[in-house]
Amino acid sequence: MKRLIILLLLAPVVASAACLPSEFCSVRSGTPFTLTGSDQSLSFNIAGSDFSASAMLTDLCCLLPFREFFEVDSDPWFESFGGSTPFPLAQFALTVNGVPWGIPAGGSAEAVFFADLGVPFPVEASGFSVPFGFQGSFTGAPEPFAPGVGCDVLNCQTLNFRGGGIVTTFLNGGPFQTVVESQTFTFNAPEPSTASLLLIALAGLAVIGRRRGPSTT
Repeated sequence: MKRLIILLLLAPVVASAACLPSEFCSVRSGTPFTLTGSDQSLSFNIAGSDFSASAMLTDLCCLLPFREFFEVDSDPWFESFGGSTPFPLAQFALTVNGVPWGIPAGGSAEAVFFADLGVPFPVEASGFSVPFGFQGSFTGAPEPFAPGVGCDVLNCQTLNFRGGGIVTTFLNGGPFQTVVESQTFTFNAPEPSTASLLLIALAGLAVIGRRRGPSTT
């Protein structure tokens, strides 16, 4: 029973492990940003327990809801934008445990945002909110390294990132059609999974039962 309790208590810790090549690095915060139909580029920042990154997309494609007409209640729309280096992801500056990482020859980085929108009709003046997801990857090595040295020499590692938050979409339209005016993306810290919460609860019950000891009659 003691071993089971230890494993149960360790389960949520393993799920929130440090940013390692064998783990998904959990994005716990980021700078909110707003998109409109006229935006052609995007700069954003993300951070976790032991890493931070700043990135820039110089071209926003490919599935954005701007310039689209919605005229059915909860009209479905899968939104997705992002890309890889060197275009459209022109920058992905990463620091892990205070050490900057670089992208040598043979390395790369990717960043993608996605959300499953259900655009309401008629217009909701206050906008509507749904979850969005973020995934990224970075294949590189800690700096400094000599110019021209590639991943074949540096033994590059790949770090994968996962996070998300809430995107609030603001609409405009008449009695027959709705259009998207702007969207605001706000990162949220990931919440413990249902499985982790259940494990914590079971561990707590086991500890309480042990402290009480066997009942006497």
